[in-house]
Parts: sequence; C-alpha cells; structure tokens
Amino acid sequence: LVTFQTTAVGMGAHALDYVGEELARELFSSPSMAQYAGPTMFTAHSSNGDAGFGATLVQMIDGLASQEAGWSGFSEFGFTQQSVWERAIGASLAEMDFEHDPSRAIGAFALRGNAVARSIADGLGRNRTAALLRELRRRSRDGAYEAGDFAHAGAAIGADIEQLIGDWLNDVALPGFVVSRALVERVADDADGKPRYEIRVHVRNDEPTPGLVRVSLGIMPQSARSEPVRVEGKTTVEIGMVAAEPPQVLWLEPYLALNRAPFRIDIEVKDEGAAREPFVGTRSSTWAPPPPRGVVIDDLDPGFFTVRRRSDTRFGADAAPSAYSREFDQGLPTRTRTPGEWSRATIPSSWGKYRHTMAGALAGDGEQIAVFLAHLPKPGRWQLDYHVPNRYGLGADYYPSFSTVGSVDITLVADGTQTPIVFDGATAEIGWHKLGEYEFTETEVRLEISSASDGEMVIADAIRWVPLD
Repeated sequence: LVTFQTTAVGMGAHALDYVGEELARELFSSPSMAQYAGPTMFTAHSSNGDAGFGATLVQMIDGLASQEAGWSGFSEFGFTQQSVWERAIGASLAEMDFEHDPSRAIGAFALRGNAVARSIADGLGRNRTAALLRELRRRSRDGAYEAGDFAHAGAAIGADIEQLIGDWLNDVALPGFVVSRALVERVADDADGKPRYEIRVHVRNDEPTPGLVRVSLGIMPQSARSEPVRVEGKTTVEIGMVAAEPPQVLWLEPYLALNRAPFRIDIEVKDEGAAREPFVGTRSSTWAPPPPRGVVIDDLDPGFFTVRRRSDTRFGADAAPSAYSREFDQGLPTRTRTPGEWSRATIPSSWGKYRHTMAGALAGDGEQIAVFLAHLPKPGRWQLDYHVPNRYGLGADYYPSFSTVGSVDITLVADGTQTPIVFDGATAEIGWHKLGEYEFTETEVRLEISSASDGEMVIADAIRWVPLD
C-alpha cells in the first residue's frame, strides 16, 4: 500500500516513513495481535549513502525497537526501559539524535512513532486510516511527500491530524493524566431486557501539552475500551461507558504521556441505580484532584534516596544513572537479585501523581537504607503515615510476592534524636497506615528504612506528614 510506492523527504522524513508504514501494517494486522507485533520499517533513506546513520536505521529498528518499546506504545510493569522513556521525553521525532547512544535513540524513536501511529489509527478508524494513506499516495509527487502533504492528505479526507494529536513531529513535551474515582451505576436495561451499568470517570490532563487517552476494562487487546479521547492541556473531561456488569478492574491507558504506563482507576459501585439512559461519550468537567493532605514524599521525589551506610554514597532521585550496563530508573536499578540492594519497579497500586512506582529490596544486612527526607513548613505536632501498595500479583520476576514482606525496621531522625519504629508489613492492607504522632522543634525530619527484615523483602513507596496543630 505504501512501501516501495512513496517515501517521505525533508524534515522528519524517517518519522513520516515509520508512521506511514505502521499505519499501513495496521490495516492488515489482526486486532488481537497488533499489540504484540514488533514494529517494522522501510525507508528509501536506508540505502542513501548521504543519509549517514539512515543506512543502519532499518536494521536497528527491527532488532531493537520491539524489545525496547513494544507495538502499542503502552508499558506495564516496566517492559519499556526507563532510559528509553527518558530519551523519548527530551526529544522530538523530527530531530531525534541517532548518533549519541543509538540503541536508546531507536527505542525512543519507536516509542514515539508507535504512539503516533496508534493514535491516528484509533482516532480515525480503519476506513479513514485507509483513506488517509490512499490520499497520501495519490498526492505524492514523483513518489515523494513532505510533512505538509501528510497534513493536507488528512484534511482532504476530513481529518485534522494536528487537532487529534498535535504537532507530533516536533513536540517534545508530554501530557500527564490524573483521574477521579470511577462511579459505576445500574441504569435502564437495554432493549432486550439485559442489565446495563454506566461507568463514569473524570480525567484531567495536568500538563499544558494535549494528549490522548482511553479507558479500558482490561489490558488485553480484546478488553472493552472507550474511544480515544483527546484531553487539552490543563483541562478535565468526563468519560462515560456502558457495560453488562460492574467492572472488576478499570484502567486509564495514555497513548504517550508522563505516566508512561496504564494505571488502575479506583471503582465505586452505587448500590441503587436509576431507570435512565447511560451517558456514553465525553463531556467537559470541572473536576480537579484534591490537594495532597500534609507533606507527601514519594520514591520519585528529590527527598527520597538510598544510602550505603559505610561509604555514605547516595543513590536515588537526585543521583545520576550509572554508566554500568544495568538499566536504571532515576538512579536505582530496575532489576536486582542482590540482597539488601534497593531497586525501583512500576506497580499500579503504588503512590504517585503520574508514575506509580515504589522502591524495594530483598532482605539484606541493613547496610543499604532508603531515606525519606522532609522539610516541614513549621515545627509542632505531626502525624506520620506510611503507604503500602498491593502485595499480590505484581507480575515482576525480580521481586518475590509481596506476601513475603515482613517487619519494616524504621528510624526517625529529628531534633538530634533517633527514634526506632517497627511496622508490620506482612499484615498491612493497601493504603496509608499511621505510624505515630511526633513533636518537633526543628523542621528537617529524616525517615530511614533499613533493608534488613525478618521477611523476604522490604518496600518503600511513600510517606506522609500530616500537621496536628
């Protein structure tokens, strides 16, 4: 349909070729398998001796992109390497630097390119996507087209590509999404008398860059999903769906966002429904997330780091990733089997605004500790809370089950005094847990989490200081 018949030229030619190929392939791929298929690419620039790195681009796309990014651009439990995400966040498709760290650049290129192709394919639908490619091929002069031709082809079939996904070739910034609790309510039965349940959730894009999301009843390709929804920067929309029964799980799936991965939406089921028609679609909303209670420090915040007691070497959110071959996420390795070494993983139930991550360590000798350092706005009485994510079904082979979490050895360092705290992680339920109330005369307080435990692992997700005065 596209390969060998037309090719892009000018600024962003590689990206235009890549997205065109992915759109064409989408038309012939099985919807149930599209999420798992590895990306492929043809570009005339691969045989152009003047194209520099373009001569090896295709082989690197085929060999690396499927491992680094995955077809859909979605990431669960850290399948996409965090260094690839960091590269994708700071670069546009049109100006991707392939000379510096080409492996990560290819992964970032594929991550952004796949998200663009998926956004267009889902946003336009199968027939209009085919019409877009047909029009693009028809308009290509001497077998070549530019970025402007791509936009004009969309306009010719009544599709505003920029309105759908913005300036996808040149944008660097990404959106960031937060959600309300989803309300599930029984509504009027359908024409055949079968029950229906309305699902409504508010989705806010808290960044200035617009982006696409969809709500799904599961991660698998066959799961029911909403239509793609574009959310403008700093705005909120309400999304409505209908299902035959109350959903057991609900996810928000960003196409490409600071969230990086799909994340769970909390569900509230209303006991008594109303005999009315369900709301299905999208409408504007004034919902905004409530301000955080107290002073919260997450494992991705600058106030979190890890320390090796003997050398006092800091690792964590404020440390530069190591040049060692292992993959790092803001200074912590993403995989480890070394007892006592802290690492970071994406866990949907963990605390976080955009990304839901936690730090964890296989039980060791306590030489490495995790530190939550807080600067409180004033002295006085404060309550300390500790957040625990879901202990089961992590899906990560580098952590044992959370059921093996034991006691957590904690030390509070404040006002020149060390106060020991013991928290039973084995029986703790999901959410915030009160550890105690404390009086401070100074505002800098430090919470140290030891990697030693009577269980198999220790977790450090987030803490919260709530004023009591």
